[in-house]
Order: sequence, then structure tokens, then C-alpha cells
Amino acid sequence: ASRAVLLVLILLCILWTAAVALTGGVQFHFAGVLIRSRDSFRPLTAAAVLLIVYGFLFREALIRETDALVRVARRIAPFATAAAAVAVVAAAIHWGTFAASGADSYGYVSQAYLWAEGRLRIDQPIAARLPWPSADSSLAPLGYKAASQGHAIVPTYAPGLPILMALALRLAGACGPFVVVPICAGLLVWSAYATGRRLGVTGAGAIAAILTAASPIVLFQSMWPMSDVPVAALWTMVVALLLGRSRASAVGAGIIAAMALLVRPNLLLVPAALGLWLLWQVPRARGNGVARLIGFALPLGVASIVVAALNDYWYGGPWGSGYGGFDYLYSASRFRPNVTAYVTDLWQTHTAFIFLFPLALIGVTMPLQPDTRSARALLGSAIAGVWLSYLFYIPFSDWWYVRFLLPALPLMLLLAAIAASRLAALLAPPWNTLVLGTILLAVLASELSFARDTATFGRLRELEHRYIDIARYVDATLPPNAAILCMQHSGALRFYAGRLTVRYDWLDAPWLARAGRDLQAAGYHPYAVIEDWEAADVRRRLDLPPDAPLPWALVARMLEPAPLTVYDAAPDAAPVMPVALTGTNVRECLMQKRVDAR
Repeated sequence: ASRAVLLVLILLCILWTAAVALTGGVQFHFAGVLIRSRDSFRPLTAAAVLLIVYGFLFREALIRETDALVRVARRIAPFATAAAAVAVVAAAIHWGTFAASGADSYGYVSQAYLWAEGRLRIDQPIAARLPWPSADSSLAPLGYKAASQGHAIVPTYAPGLPILMALALRLAGACGPFVVVPICAGLLVWSAYATGRRLGVTGAGAIAAILTAASPIVLFQSMWPMSDVPVAALWTMVVALLLGRSRASAVGAGIIAAMALLVRPNLLLVPAALGLWLLWQVPRARGNGVARLIGFALPLGVASIVVAALNDYWYGGPWGSGYGGFDYLYSASRFRPNVTAYVTDLWQTHTAFIFLFPLALIGVTMPLQPDTRSARALLGSAIAGVWLSYLFYIPFSDWWYVRFLLPALPLMLLLAAIAASRLAALLAPPWNTLVLGTILLAVLASELSFARDTATFGRLRELEHRYIDIARYVDATLPPNAAILCMQHSGALRFYAGRLTVRYDWLDAPWLARAGRDLQAAGYHPYAVIEDWEAADVRRRLDLPPDAPLPWALVARMLEPAPLTVYDAAPDAAPVMPVALTGTNVRECLMQKRVDAR
């Protein structure tokens, strides 16, 4: 009876931990007393204490029970991983933004339409009739830049993800581009497990897959139509395939690596590191080492030529970039701030657990079969290639920029799981299983709690849907010849409303002040869509005092989910009664509308 009571209490504490981690807390009345729980680590600590008590009182029984639990866990590992992958896909579809909103989202989705239509640039003849400097750049929405030749704009983002989205657009219509990232999130989770399985550590692979599925940055980025999750899935698949010994696995890895390079060309150090690993393997590959190296390298060579050709067409040279030159993007002085930021963000999002990975990497806790040295070198090469690609890159302070390290994350979690398993094995049964299980539950609870607190589940979609709501209002209310001064909404207003947008952040004081008159002269009716956080920059460009109202006629105002204002920017605009706008947060997929920029 006492055993049963303890087991029930332990199970209840574990369920309580999960409930608090997922919901942010539970609250109810019992016998007139308010019971509230906001911290998932308290019930987890209670479960650990009860387990210790149970172990001292019923040690032999606990040994039998933990052995049985381990056997069951090994049998269900593939099914648990599949469930985690499906859960991530379902979460990303349910809570995903499904909006071509800000720079990245609009940039990738709108470029997918270009590929689907067979166009690689967007002509903007109107630029020739606008008097201000950088007229071509001012007509480029977020995610685009002025072409190197002619009055046109070209994408700033790499073509890989838009190509995948274009295929999905053809197959599934307007929703197609938005389901690519959720599917890739599921592939990322499964690839983490597949890598562990190929290493001969199925249990650690399942742990890595589940922790990858619960990772705050994986969940957060799965909600956006951006390239971070797809490129991570592709590179993890490459590593899993390279752990095979056949020529076919190397060729498959090369094809997927070529796609990964198209998705994010600045990760060139990753295939370079993996290629060096294959070269190092040539004497050990029993005759097919050279063939494996060639099979891996050829698709990458083709992808490199494609990237160079597109760079030359879009940016005027094979080494061009939509983000800027090498000197602008990279600097040795950024090493320290980036190390500090990435280590801090990884610790906050995945706890100290993730930093166990070097122990397995250097061989302290990684007696893998059949070739531990080769496996460590492969995983270490991939991880090093990712880290080196961003340690000297432009630093960012927000936590979600740890997304840059996503291609290395499943591998680091896998190595950390291996290290934790080996360290726990130093303890006598049943404490080895209990310690490992408690640690993993704590990490899982921490990941889910962090993801919940960052508005990943629900609030994010509500915030991003405002782009669609404002564009729908513009499309239904403003005239077809409306030209809209804006910055943050410069892409979404083109995509959903089909209106010409003019970036105010490319216009200095004299030109911004007379932009309305110049747009009227070009045959457009000028408007402005300004979010409250943008207003300070607009005032600065207009040489206005910090608290001065913007010099345009108020047309509409939205307060939730984010405050913004629609103005009539015509010099002769008559005052009207402003319209109060509200967000709808309705899931929908809308096709892109064409912009008349003649």
C-alpha cells in the first residue's frame, strides 16, 4: 500500500510539472482554499525527493521497475520520436503566423511567387519619375534591394527556401509556402533521432529528438516562414547520411547539402568541413573513399555555380550578397560579444545541459561503435562549421538570434545526451536511471516554460496577423493608385493589398516632407502607414520635435495587437473622422496581389 501511494504521488508530481510547464501555471480551489502553482521545478523537485524516498524504502523493487522502464523506452523510442515530430508539425501549423509580414517572412514568401512565375526581378519603371535620390531603393520593400542595373528590385534572401515554397505553392496553393517550415521542423526532429541511431545510441538519439522538438528556438522559428529550421533540418540529414558507409549515402548527402547551400550560402564552412572529413576518410574507406568524396562534392559544385550566377544577376558579381559586403558582415572584433551572446542564449533556452556536448565530442564519454574517432570528427566538423560561420558575424542582442546556431543544435543535444547517459551510468542502479530521468525532465520542463513565456503559442500569430488586417483595410478602402509611405509594412502592403510602397527610411528631411507632392505629380495618392515605434524615426527625418504629431491627416488607427496609424499624406488632404481598426487573428491563406509600378 505504501509503495502504491508513493508511486501515485510521484506520478502526480510529474504530471503537475508537465501541466505547469505547458500552461504557465494552474490554479483552483480545494475545500475553500486557493491552490496556485506557477513554478514547474517545485513539483519536479517533489517528485525527485519522493523517488529518493521510494528508492531507499523499496530499492530492489525500484531496480526491477527502472530496468523494465528502460526496456520499454528502448522499444518505443522510434514511436516517441515520431510523435514528437508530428507534435512539432501540428504546433507549427496550429500556432504558425501564416503571414507574409515582416522582412524575412515577406521576403521568402514573395520570392517564392517570383520563382513560380518564372521571374527573378521586379521592374519598377515608376522610379524614373521620382525626383529624390535612391528612388530605386525607396521602392524596394523589406526583403528586397535595388537591382544593380535598371529600375528594378531583386530579393535579398537566398533562393533555396523560396524554391521549396514555390513547389509547395504549385502543389497546395496559397497555404503551400507556409507549410514548408512546419514539415521541415518534423524532419529536423526525426533527423536528430536518425543521427543517434546511426551512431549506435538509439536512446540518446530519441532524447536529442525530443529535446529538439521542445527547444524554444526550434518552436519559435517553426512558426515563421523563414529559413532557419529548413537549413537545420537539411544539414542534420546530411550528417546522418554521411555516417553511412556507402557511395549512395554520400551522394544523397551531397544532394541535400547542395539544397542546404542554396537555402543559406553563408554556411559554406559547413560543407567545407564535411568535405575535409570525407577527404580524411579516404584511406579508411576500403576503396570507395574517393567515390564518396566526389559524390558529395559534385552536387555542391553545381549549387555553388547556381549561387554565383544568381549573385551576379541580382547584385552585379558572383561574390555579391543581398546583405552587404564581407567587410560589413564579418569582423574579428565581434568574436567576444558573439561568444557571450550565444553561450548566454543557449544556457537560457536549453539549460547547462547542452554544454555537456564537449565531453562526448572529445571522447571522455563517447565510447561509440564502430568508429568513435570518425564519428566524433564528423559531428565536431559540422558543429565547428556552424559556430565559425557566426562567431564573427554581426552581433544581435535578442535571444532568438541563437537561431543562427540551429544547424548545430540537434548535434549538440545528441552529444549532450550521450555524455549525460555515460555519466549517469557511473552510478549504481537504480540511481543511474533516476538521475538521468530527472535531469531530462528538468531540461524538458525548462525548454517548454521558456517557449511558453516568449509568446510562441498564440500571441505570435496574433501579432503577425495585423499585417494582413491593415493590408485588407488598405485594399478595401484606399484608391487603387495609393502609394504608401511606410517601412515595417512595406512588404505586406504590396503582397496583400497590391499597393505601391515607398520606404520612408530612404528619404531624408527635405525629400520626405515633399514626398506626398512628388507622388501626386507621378499620378499616385500618397498615404502613410506608421507603427507607433516607427514614429520617432519619422519625426527625426522630418526635423520635428520628439512630441510633435506627424504632419498628415489621420485616417485610421489600430491599438491592438500593436498600435499603428494610417495617414493621408496628400498636401491637400481634408480632415476625416478616423476609423478604429481591430485585429482579427483569423487563420487564412491569401494569394499575392500584383503591384502596378508603372
